[in-house]
Amino acid sequence: MKAEVINVGDGACSIYTGEREVMVTDCGSGPSGNGGWSAFQLYGALAKQTPKLKTIAVTHFDRDHWHGLAAYPTLVTSLAHIALPKKVVFHTPRFPRAAQTVPVVRLALEAAFTASAGPLSAALDLFGQWRRAGVHVSHRPVARGDTFNGADETWTCHWPPRDLAPFPTRTRNVLTDLNEELEGLAAQVPEVKEAIDVVYGTGWFPDQADDSAEPVTSKLTGNQLIGAINQSNPTLDVSKLMAKLRRYNNAMSLVHDVRDRLVNFGDCEGVGLSSLLRLQAPSANTLRLAHDYTVLLAPHHGTVKPATRDRPLFPSANTVAAQNGARHLGNQKTTFLRSVLRPGSTGGVDNTHTTSPLHYTV
Repeated sequence: MKAEVINVGDGACSIYTGEREVMVTDCGSGPSGNGGWSAFQLYGALAKQTPKLKTIAVTHFDRDHWHGLAAYPTLVTSLAHIALPKKVVFHTPRFPRAAQTVPVVRLALEAAFTASAGPLSAALDLFGQWRRAGVHVSHRPVARGDTFNGADETWTCHWPPRDLAPFPTRTRNVLTDLNEELEGLAAQVPEVKEAIDVVYGTGWFPDQADDSAEPVTSKLTGNQLIGAINQSNPTLDVSKLMAKLRRYNNAMSLVHDVRDRLVNFGDCEGVGLSSLLRLQAPSANTLRLAHDYTVLLAPHHGTVKPATRDRPLFPSANTVAAQNGARHLGNQKTTFLRSVLRPGSTGGVDNTHTTSPLHYTV
């Protein structure tokens, strides 16, 4: 399998090519949040391979990991001489039920700040863009222990967990309380409830939506949503709430590998990364990451390192790739990334901001 990590600005994007099929993980937004620019970078790397694209994985719900994917079908259609695939399967993280409202409200609020005067439904329209371009879209959320096929390989999902049990007690309590707080906010503010329905209606959580979700034709705008929250809850700092939701959104990133050859940590960080690594302890009778990989895509663009006591549980690799744009570059944890390299490594620490694309055979 050939792996390619490309520069899409401050987001992330990797392409895996097998003999018959292609898989893409993430394609975020480039300069100034421009998904079209990122889609063009993806097109430059895929081009005639586009019809072989069968699997798309989105590691988590931040726009800098999926906005380029939303723009891609329109770009390809406008070029006319390259065909889109007939079918695509999307994989996204499946949040534990006890915290399922966290990523939903995170998506709604991020869309609100992005859309402003525009409808939330348009700012959340990933799957619809592909369907309207004539592609049959299936969406299968995955969690720890699930497997999925991509680029003629079987990928194993190591994170997020199926429930909150792997987290420390304090984190479990915080997530449960936060989920209840968000459900209470939806009960208090009709616009929040409508925004949640829009998220479900645009297809982001097919295994968690119910029949009461509003149709995607909702006219709710970002300004209306934020204005309604501020009016009903003057003491609620929406920016602080967004930051809190983002932290747990990242902590639930989809971490997936193909045996001991390649692992992608997405934006897994903080308590999520620590909790995943503690499942790698020798005493744990559980699914484990490989001890050593050929290529390791570093957590959160290479900007985080595990807590000191968890570092011995982090896998080593022949090559470490950091998916970094200019915004993340100054926060790169170079010393830690170099420490991950196995003794005698023939590879090194690569960065998409300084060398793009990065090519690997795994």
